[in-house]
Amino acid sequence: MGQLIIFLGISISLSNWISILSMMITVLCGYIYRINTEEKFW
Repeated sequence: MGQLIIFLGISISLSNWISILSMMITVLCGYIYRINTEEKFW
């Protein structure tokens, strides 16, 4: 969760709503993929 807050802060510092949405969607998709992949190994 800490990394999500860091990426959100970077996006907000760019002061552009498109960059905020694109960065958060990209990061969330990466985390969801990672979680699903790790769950398959257990």
